[in-house]
Amino acid sequence: MTSAEIKTNISKFPFLGTLLVRLGWLAVVIPSVVYSVNGSFQQLSADQAEIEKWVYIYLNFGSFVVGVIAAAIIFWRKPADRLAVIVSLMLVTWTSTSTGFDLWFSMNLSGDEAINWFIAYFLGTGYTLLLSTLLLYVLLTFPNGKWTPGWTRWFFTLSLLGMLILPIYLCVMIFLASGLSDAIRSFLLDTLPELFRLGVLGLGVLAQIYRLFVTKDPLQRQQLKWIALSLVGMTFFYILYWLKYLLFGYVAGSIVDLTLFFLTLFFTYGFIVTFAISALRYHIWDVDIVINRTLVYSAHTAIMGSLGITGAILFELYAKQYLSATSPFFGLLAIFPVALLFVPLRDGLQNFVDRRFKPEEIDFSGTIVEFAPEAQLMLSSNDILKILARQVKEQLDLTEIEIFLKHENGNLFLTEPLPQEGELPSINLVDKDRLLLEKGDVIIPADASHHSLYLPLTLKRAAKPEFLGVMAFGKREHGVGYSSSVIRSLQKFGAEAGKVLYVAKLRESTGRNIMERLASIERGLANLKMNPT
Repeated sequence: MTSAEIKTNISKFPFLGTLLVRLGWLAVVIPSVVYSVNGSFQQLSADQAEIEKWVYIYLNFGSFVVGVIAAAIIFWRKPADRLAVIVSLMLVTWTSTSTGFDLWFSMNLSGDEAINWFIAYFLGTGYTLLLSTLLLYVLLTFPNGKWTPGWTRWFFTLSLLGMLILPIYLCVMIFLASGLSDAIRSFLLDTLPELFRLGVLGLGVLAQIYRLFVTKDPLQRQQLKWIALSLVGMTFFYILYWLKYLLFGYVAGSIVDLTLFFLTLFFTYGFIVTFAISALRYHIWDVDIVINRTLVYSAHTAIMGSLGITGAILFELYAKQYLSATSPFFGLLAIFPVALLFVPLRDGLQNFVDRRFKPEEIDFSGTIVEFAPEAQLMLSSNDILKILARQVKEQLDLTEIEIFLKHENGNLFLTEPLPQEGELPSINLVDKDRLLLEKGDVIIPADASHHSLYLPLTLKRAAKPEFLGVMAFGKREHGVGYSSSVIRSLQKFGAEAGKVLYVAKLRESTGRNIMERLASIERGLANLKMNPT
């Protein structure tokens, strides 16, 4: 759902801060790219075993590439959404293959090795603290940007203060611990700060698990279910990996280190994939269409690139073995099958993604035959309301639907279904929601509401639409959200239904006026017969 169509509960940046947010995003992403590329090259020359190269470098850098792509999509679609921006930055910093220490140390900025180490240490530590802060915020507020339970706000504030104080602590310890033994110095400078950071993340994991169990909203539970599992899994194994490193150190070729690192990577990929599935299936943040295309073309590029490289290698080997001279003809032979596969492979991947993750598309415009002009003449306004409620409820699998129409005093009273007796119930809307509905915008109500969407019934006018009422949708039976295409279709449908309803009421009002006039004429004629003089 686009920001112009719905009201979300997630805080947004003020308009004047948008430029600073974009610059800040780039200030984190660009160094992360530099750190990761440099760190991967250095690690590639350091690791000897092929399995370590595959896990620590290829798969690790692959997760960074996927994370940056996902982060760019999220930020591009929701640059004013605070949680979306933080999730995108968390994906970049979390999947980064280096904290930048090795890069800054190799640059030798000061010329003195001790001062150079000091600069690189603090810049690398600052990046690690930024990573932890972003991850903790996501753990405590995902998926709707709210602090659940309420005390997590204070926990995050205290943790943030602790992380800001940590550099001061490190500065003091560097000078105070200079005369101590290497073991104590390492504990004070490395182990203790890392234990604090990992402990904070561990409490964040527990808060995310608690959030999953206390969430009552079925849509949020569907959004949270798999994402929470992967988010908790990657943080948990990350903590285990670093605890093992702090207590026992790194051992080259260690199966334990390799397994923990691989599990962290597995859940990191899982977080990105489950986030994509939630975006496509449950329509979180309206990045469904973009992720659909990204899944298709990312896989398409990877497969085509692999086929091209494999084909080139095979043809080169063939040419060297059977021909005395190389020929450009064999280069064309390597490219030809790849070119032939381009369109079929793309279409096959698109069909595969569409079958499993295609965003929901329901077109209400013109599909309700009762709204045809010839059928409208036979329907009253009450009939139209019943048809509206029945058709929308069936098409969207809603638990319930209520229609509130605007009365002369401006209040919205329940009209369908009509209560058996007593006063007509009304719907209470905050002023901001009411203004958006009167403009014709669709509203997603707060989590506490038993409604999942408010659809305005409007009549198009030259300057501004005339607000007639609102259709309040209950929860969807399978916990599915509303895709952007469904929202757009519903918005057009609300205007069409409003027009049909208005015409029906106008016809009924005109009929009543005609009947009243005929009755008045009949009474006048009766009076003339009784009083001929």
